Amino acid sequence: MIPNVEPYYADVDVVLYHGDCRELLPLIPEGSIDLVLTDPPYGIPQGAVFAHGKRRDSLRGTEGFNAASGPYDWFPLLLPRALCDGGHVAIFLDLATSGEAIESLKACGVTPWHKYYLVKASVAPTPRPLFASAVEECVIAEKRNGRRHWYGGGACPNRWIGMTPNQLGAGHGHETEKPLEPMLVLVSALTPENAVVLDPFAGSGTTGVAAKQLGRKCVLIEIEEKYCAIAAKRLEATEKGVSVKELKAGQKTLFEVQDG
Repeated sequence: MIPNVEPYYADVDVVLYHGDCRELLPLIPEGSIDLVLTDPPYGIPQGAVFAHGKRRDSLRGTEGFNAASGPYDWFPLLLPRALCDGGHVAIFLDLATSGEAIESLKACGVTPWHKYYLVKASVAPTPRPLFASAVEECVIAEKRNGRRHWYGGGACPNRWIGMTPNQLGAGHGHETEKPLEPMLVLVSALTPENAVVLDPFAGSGTTGVAAKQLGRKCVLIEIEEKYCAIAAKRLEATEKGVSVKELKAGQKTLFEVQDG
């Protein structure tokens, strides 16, 4: 799906590229993407420590990706050129940079119109006495063309509540792996059938798994080869077969039973 670039993995539904998205995003054909769904890494402040059980320093802050240029420097490389009319962006982000993300999206010609929340039923312990973050925020924006495009049927809760794969001991080897269920909700609500979903920070491939299960096409980009290998194995083992009816039944269980 990116001309003249050899994929790391490909099947009839998903193409995975190993590389820096800032080099590959300008090559994506104009108007070819229906949804950008991603969880980009943002620099963890110097000195910050996030304890994961006995692995106290597993996410010790070293600033990391985006530290020099800001977390949204890739927006202009993609938006709005490659996004189709009516296409969406759904981006998980640091709560502290939510305002920056919204302004950056507006500057790139897409209109933020809602937020989706990932609420963790159990948060990772921290070594300091402070509020532990239990919520991740996802800003949703659209390249508006007339009326807003919505594919989720009736009303859909704007939050998922549960345990992350790593908290459940069911992760695939990525430190910040997203649960599959909220990704399924976002893909089903923001794209039509046979749409193309893009994740430029693919990690262990959860966006690709969700898209493939729902019968969408997907383009994944991941800079770390070790995560490409994990994603490729997951995608190879993924089959189509989650219907909208099944998904909505799962939402009812997820949101109503856990609330009660």
